[in-house]
Amino acid sequence: MNSPCCNTHLVCSSCGKIHEEVLSPDEAEFRKFLDWVNKANVFGQEKKIFTPAALKNWTARRKSYEAKEIALAFANLHNEPDRWQLRNNGFRPLSWWLEKDDRIESMKNCHKKGVGVSIIL
Repeated sequence: MNSPCCNTHLVCSSCGKIHEEVLSPDEAEFRKFLDWVNKANVFGQEKKIFTPAALKNWTARRKSYEAKEIALAFANLHNEPDRWQLRNNGFRPLSWWLEKDDRIESMKNCHKKGVGVSIIL
């Protein structure tokens, strides 16, 4: 049975795994979300990595949204008719995607966009 090497290291020196019991609840939740983002191929082959900035932004977004709501917003990117957000911003780090509540709202509602619709005023 593996156990954490100590309460200060995130990666166990004996098994090389991250043990959740040494992570803060916010970080453990964020790492699960990050794992899901990569396994669900939200950004295609572009794999997102853990950064302190992304964790900070995740924690800030969690003040306004449930974790499941954030995940559903990211999943909804594939429902955007013209895939503009993924095509133009898919390369950006996860910290950018989590930077502000407006970005989460944009992802939540991107499926409502019309394709090829122009409005002339």
